[in-house]
Amino acid sequence: MKRIIITAIAVLALAGCGTSNVASKAKATPPPKPLTATQAATVLQAKVPDVTKVVTITENNDPNNMIGRPNGYVSAAVMVDKTLPVCDSTGFGVDCGATVEVWPTVADATTRAKYIHAVLSGGGPLGSEWDFVKGDTVLRVSGNLKPSQAGIYGSNFGGKQVQ
Repeated sequence: MKRIIITAIAVLALAGCGTSNVASKAKATPPPKPLTATQAATVLQAKVPDVTKVVTITENNDPNNMIGRPNGYVSAAVMVDKTLPVCDSTGFGVDCGATVEVWPTVADATTRAKYIHAVLSGGGPLGSEWDFVKGDTVLRVSGNLKPSQAGIYGSNFGGKQVQ
C-alpha cells in the first residue's frame, strides 16, 4: 500500500512538472507590425473602386513637408480618385482623392485630424475634407468628392470621423 501511495505521489509530481514545462516552451505571438501609409492605402484601394493608383509620399513630393520631420508623420500616401481632376507629380495631395498619414502615436494622429478639422471648419478658400482616425493613422478624404463617395472611403477605412 505504501508503495502505491509513493508511486501515485511521484506520478502527480512529474505530471505537474511536465505541464509547466510545456507552458514555458509556448511562444507568445508577436503583435502585427503596423501598416505603412502605402500599405494601408493599397488595402483601401482594393475596396474603393474609384481609386486608380496609390502614390507614396516621400520627402521629395510631400505637399506638406512633414514626412520624417519633428512633429511630422512617419509615412504618407495619396490615393488618386478617377472622378477628380488628374494629379501629377508636382501636385500630389488630398485634392487628388484621399491621403493616408501614419503618425508616431495615436495621440499625434488624433491631434492632426482635430487640427485639420478646426482649420477647415470655417469654410473659405482652404476647402473642405472628411477626416477619419484609426489608431495612429489618419485618412483625409477630399471635400471635392460627393458625400456618398467619401462615405465609401470612410466606411472601408473604419475608425472614427472627426467632427
